[in-house]
Amino acid sequence: LQNSAFRFLQLGGIILGVDGKKFPKGLPSGWPDKGVPFDQISDSTAYAVLCGHGNLIVIDADSKSQQHAELIAALATLPPTFTVRTQAGGQHRYYFRDGELHNHTLANGAGELRVQNQMVFCPGSQVQGGGEYTILNDALIATIGGQRLMEVLAPFLKEISTENGQDMPK
Repeated sequence: LQNSAFRFLQLGGIILGVDGKKFPKGLPSGWPDKGVPFDQISDSTAYAVLCGHGNLIVIDADSKSQQHAELIAALATLPPTFTVRTQAGGQHRYYFRDGELHNHTLANGAGELRVQNQMVFCPGSQVQGGGEYTILNDALIATIGGQRLMEVLAPFLKEISTENGQDMPK
């Protein structure tokens, strides 16, 4: 993750307050534009990478979803890439995007496709309850085409209802 194009937020200390969006409370206003290069991260027990910088995207596969096993099986058809085990047993799969992509929420709590102005905790980060983010696959970050990724994620995506603008499962 020490790519000079990436940007990070140093969150300091163990993250004690995590709100419903799983972001630490008290982030500075305009945080997506306030990231720093990796070499400016000092000893810390929590830091996050900002998606979008250097074309970095992250597939956040949550372990609490009933579709977790199916999503992980579908993701296994993609090129091997740097992967982190989340504190709850899910996965963060890191890719460089090739093509147009947008943030998406996956249906039934399966996770998110984090493309721009979103962040994920990095390996070594510790969160409330003693959970830690650890490296699951220490591979190079692979490049993925937007069309290929969306084909794999299609069964897991939410649709936006044209009637009320709310996320609706497919």
